[in-house]
Amino acid sequence: NEVIKEINMPSLEFVDNDFLANNKKITKLNLPKLKEAGPDFMVHNEIIDEINMPFLIKTGDHFLYSNKNAYILNLPSLRKAGSYFMSLNSNIEEINLPALEEVGNCFLQWNKRITKLTLLHLRKAGSYFMQFNKDLKELNLAFLEEVGADFLANNTELNSVNFMWLTKVGKNFLIKNKNIDRYEILKNCEMDIYDIKSLFDVSIIKIKKANKFIKRIIRKIINKILKKENKEIKVK
Repeated sequence: NEVIKEINMPSLEFVDNDFLANNKKITKLNLPKLKEAGPDFMVHNEIIDEINMPFLIKTGDHFLYSNKNAYILNLPSLRKAGSYFMSLNSNIEEINLPALEEVGNCFLQWNKRITKLTLLHLRKAGSYFMQFNKDLKELNLAFLEEVGADFLANNTELNSVNFMWLTKVGKNFLIKNKNIDRYEILKNCEMDIYDIKSLFDVSIIKIKKANKFIKRIIRKIINKILKKENKEIKVK
């Protein structure tokens, strides 16, 4: 589409797959009543910088995939997102998803600009949640309860994480996030003890809201696993 620059569909409520792809001229997308979007909603678009979907509740896989332009993503009503929700959108500057409760695999990957992300309603996330986001420094998922494998990997500047209610994690939870210097575990965490070694890429771990017995057991398990690496786990 070489002529169309804006899309305005004020009454559209549901979209199937492959809605908008490979466009070089479209800059604005206005879908004020859209409630649900299918797979491959918006992929490989060049210069879109304004998206208006205030009532979108659910998306399929590849909702925003490999779009080049920089913009702020604001979806105030979104509750459930599919896999590859925002992968390969390297220039998104800010993400506002205040109602998001569940996401699939590969939520945010290969972003160059986002420095802080807060998702306070998120309860469940799939595998490979956030990877290779080079400027991400702060992540607040305070009420997250369950995540898949390889949850956070290769976010090299990440130094602050908050998982106050996390109860279940997959394998390789924290991988190569070299600047993380604090981490909290709750007494109800259901992690497999064989995966504990892969949880920690830091030498000092603070464990809060756990009684003395649980602290002692966790400390013994972790130190035994990491003994060969000459690391000491301090529990305060």
